[in-house]
Amino acid sequence: MDKKLKIAQIRSGSTIKRIVPIGIEGQLYGTEKIWDSASLGIDRTIERIRCFNFYNSQCSEKDARAYVTTYIKTLKNPPKQIEMINHVGDQELYGALAWLCRMNSAGYVLNSEELQYIEEKFKKLIISGKEKIETRRDVQKVAPIDIQKRTTEAIHKTVGEFDNKIDEFIQSKFKDDFDSYAFLKSNSVKPLYAKRIAEIYSKEIKEIKDVIRGKDEQLNEAYSFLKPRELKKLHDFFQKIIDDSKLWADHLKKIKAPRKKKVKTVDQLTQRLKYMKTDTELHLTSIDPTKLIGASEAWIFNVKTRRVDHYFANDNDAISVKGSTLQNINETTSIAKKIRKPLEVSKNIVMGTSRSATKYFDSIKTKPIKSTGRLNEFSIILRVV
Repeated sequence: MDKKLKIAQIRSGSTIKRIVPIGIEGQLYGTEKIWDSASLGIDRTIERIRCFNFYNSQCSEKDARAYVTTYIKTLKNPPKQIEMINHVGDQELYGALAWLCRMNSAGYVLNSEELQYIEEKFKKLIISGKEKIETRRDVQKVAPIDIQKRTTEAIHKTVGEFDNKIDEFIQSKFKDDFDSYAFLKSNSVKPLYAKRIAEIYSKEIKEIKDVIRGKDEQLNEAYSFLKPRELKKLHDFFQKIIDDSKLWADHLKKIKAPRKKKVKTVDQLTQRLKYMKTDTELHLTSIDPTKLIGASEAWIFNVKTRRVDHYFANDNDAISVKGSTLQNINETTSIAKKIRKPLEVSKNIVMGTSRSATKYFDSIKTKPIKSTGRLNEFSIILRVV
């Protein structure tokens, strides 16, 4: 192990300011432990876990950086390039490294295994700091907004306000009348945040359920300051927060305004329509396909199958186009018939009136079939109404 990381022995009477615990965790884990000669003789593993749980519940990433910085200042011969740690993010310092540094400041004497862990951690952080400096040099651009981090911070802020209400509920001897749904509504909490809040408190309420069932001795001891009836009230308070958060998220989801559909132009609607522009043999020419949009009737002739389709729009609707298919057509009244003399189409459907075209179509003796609405490269658009 690197001798540079050896530290001074325990200082008598640590002068650090104790962390004042907040929230329900504060009542579970108690105050921050200050180490002395007597306390160092107990089981280190159990006490270390308890301290880690305390710091995890009470300390932020910013606090973690402060604890590591304080520890580095105590080193007589710190590792080379230790200043590179200043360039890593707070989240990289958060956790066991920071808590061991804090415990050392509180009088805890680190053993060889813990010192080795800190040494290896510092090496990795120095490398990480160098990489971040190189990245900043190579990429000269404005850092993007971290949406996920902003979302997490907003959720934690709301959870913190709920935790304060829980504390007030306990201090009022379980008589405080807090309306969590009204709180979510007045603060315009987003549905994503409300859903995440419900998930957070669903995990916490599980502990209370285990205490009520008496399944965990450690939890029973931690909640021993509460009577069974008070535990039940605390459970109901948590459940109300969970239920109201889910209800508020569901309410916002239902009232969310539907996305406004973009209106396409007639050219955009017909740009992929397949049709035949002209048939020289039958002297037929298609009209402008954009005239199909908004029509109540349409006449289509297929020069290959010699079939005439007479389309009607649905009641209180108009014909439209999607790809090469007519939309909003009446499937009952829209029919097709095969023509024995295709040359008559121009005279009777194109040249005549709408009424005479319908009369001619009705007079065709071939068996009518159901129209599909599909057009292809052999389709002539004869007329629309």
